[in-house]
Amino acid sequence: MLRRDLGMLAARLAAGEAEFLTLLAELDHRGGWAEAGIVSCAHWLSLHCAMTTGTAREHVRIARALTHLPLIRAAFAAGRLSYFKVRALTRTATPTDEADLLGVALCATANQLDRFVAGVRTAETLTDINLRHQRRSLTWRTDTDGSILISLRCSPEDGATILEAIHHTHDHLTTTSANSRVDSRNGADGGGADRCAADSGGTGSVGGGGSGASDDQASAEPHPGVRVATRAQAPGKAGRLAASRLDALVLLCAEATLPGKEPGTWKQALGSRRSETILHVTLDDLATAVQPRTRTPNAQARDTPGTFPRERPILPRGSEATGLTRRATRRTAFPRERRAHHERAARAG
Repeated sequence: MLRRDLGMLAARLAAGEAEFLTLLAELDHRGGWAEAGIVSCAHWLSLHCAMTTGTAREHVRIARALTHLPLIRAAFAAGRLSYFKVRALTRTATPTDEADLLGVALCATANQLDRFVAGVRTAETLTDINLRHQRRSLTWRTDTDGSILISLRCSPEDGATILEAIHHTHDHLTTTSANSRVDSRNGADGGGADRCAADSGGTGSVGGGGSGASDDQASAEPHPGVRVATRAQAPGKAGRLAASRLDALVLLCAEATLPGKEPGTWKQALGSRRSETILHVTLDDLATAVQPRTRTPNAQARDTPGTFPRERPILPRGSEATGLTRRATRRTAFPRERRAHHERAARAG
């Protein structure tokens, strides 16, 4: 008896809410809310019906939407739909799909209808998919230090394919690197035991009262000429992970077989372009080349900052010009090279 009374009361409340929204839509249409100091219908509703601004705006939105949805408005007035179901339906319902959504709302709970409407709102039409496909792009640019910055935009399906290949290759590189470290550690431990046995006369024992520093202490001290990165300079875990993913992408591209190309052909061409240097010279030019200058210890410091000599060319084997070299040419240095040059000059001076 009590459950029936609550159900009937909920239906009457829904019918009353439907009547309230119908009157609100008429008030908004006629502009009856326009008074001194009132800026909108939601403002008037918040002032005269004791609603918050957000709730008043939601009521106005639902009232305006119901004017174009006669089937949902009729079910709401009959008490078959609650206010919460109508609120969800008016977010996505149109006169064309009103009947289908109403059938779903009559069979589902309010929570199920909310999830269903959320899925419908995020669904894409064929036109949206085609527009997204047309916006796909792959661009790159060269930074001041020579790094390549790549920007990619693709569909979720293509992106999933690319990411799956990168993740698979990254896992392979991680496993291979871990196995290599284990093998090298085992080899180092075995070699150290053999050396200790040889030093102790073949007994395999190690003396414990020596005055020398331990291997850990010796390895902890860096070489004077080696620059050790501090904790602040060392890349974090996220940076190392991003770098290893890039290594995986490079490996994928290096091992790929291009359509219409023999396996390995384009990789050989790529490797030759990376290190290719073309020098046009004759034996007469080499025979008349200037003798190399004798450089003083401070010659490097006296060089003009920002320029560095190129490497000397390799002379052909068996030629009469053996021992002769060309005068070193100069080029404009990168900013990073100029900074390194100034640091070396300051240390030498």
